[in-house]
Amino acid sequence: MKKIITGLFFRLIKGFEIWALIALLIWSSAVIDKIIFANVAVSAYRDDYIVFVSDSNGPVSSETIVSRRFEYTGVSASDLYRRECEPVINTIDDPDVYEHLFWCDDEMVFICSSMGSRILAPAVLMVLFIPVFFGKLFSDGTLKNYIACGHSKGTIYFASLLFCFALDVFMVFLNFLIFAGWCLYYAWKPPIYLPVLLALLACSMLLLFSITSICLAFLLVSHKRALAFIAGFILVPCLLFTNAPTALAFEAVIYSRDIVEDENYDKYLNIYRKNREEGIYLQPYLWRLELSDLSEHIYYEGEEIDIFAESNLNPAVRCALELAIFMNPASVYQFTFSYEGSELPPYMICRDGLAAVNIACNMFWITLSSGIGVSVFRKREVAS
Repeated sequence: MKKIITGLFFRLIKGFEIWALIALLIWSSAVIDKIIFANVAVSAYRDDYIVFVSDSNGPVSSETIVSRRFEYTGVSASDLYRRECEPVINTIDDPDVYEHLFWCDDEMVFICSSMGSRILAPAVLMVLFIPVFFGKLFSDGTLKNYIACGHSKGTIYFASLLFCFALDVFMVFLNFLIFAGWCLYYAWKPPIYLPVLLALLACSMLLLFSITSICLAFLLVSHKRALAFIAGFILVPCLLFTNAPTALAFEAVIYSRDIVEDENYDKYLNIYRKNREEGIYLQPYLWRLELSDLSEHIYYEGEEIDIFAESNLNPAVRCALELAIFMNPASVYQFTFSYEGSELPPYMICRDGLAAVNIACNMFWITLSSGIGVSVFRKREVAS
């Protein structure tokens, strides 16, 4: 296998594909990031936009929006990420800290969604690269030479798969360098909370591997470049350029449980009002996502406050919607797709196991596509 991978890299370096790939990646990633930075709220932090605030003496004063960046709040990245779904104690004397954290949500959502957008350009380029590069192995007889040298078709298949995964990692790394360059250009220090960001990055990387493995399977099984192109250009738009598959299914499940305005709901509101008045907590409740039925649960000081009615969905329909979310390799990516916000807080996605389910889902699709691919590839004649 090592000789095959070495040979593939040798062909790659000698050919034009890698240089075209790098040039396209740098150009497309730079353009995408430029557009993203220019259109999200984070872009305002680099300008001299003026907002008006009240100082401690009462009169209105002005300050630039840049002063409301996360780095100036004195809040930890952990508290920023947790505050939407866990009690966060307000230990800061600044009376405007709660308002500042709302501004910081833009920064948090942007950096979380960026963990997914790092794979946009690599995914599109790999969909183009696989048929072009590996198609030549059929047309010039290289695969027959590998087999004649004693390499099994299974070894050739998995060597090709590992080669593609290595390119995936290289392109995502290069994409991160470009993103870091834009951060330096705009003098923006994003709120970094590694437990969440690394989990989101793992989901995105495995999603890229899934797309790569499926495209490679189509090519090596069919020996036809057109089928690999078609598979790739169906997968990429459906998985990476919309959040509708996951968002619509999740909304149908979540909103199937109406809020019941009873004594529990009154208790919920009273606790919230009391904590806001006393300024003890920025968010007094613990919100959890139950994966067994994708339902949200609210807790206060260890006691659940049930304000939701039973789901009005047909059990079979609900099960189908849950399966559509759990078996979607892009579910976590699509939850954080929107730069304006997401259906679930990124912290909750990672803490309550949805990210772990998505990682397992992608491993399933990678294993399934590779298993089918190598089993069929072994039985097919290699075209000259």
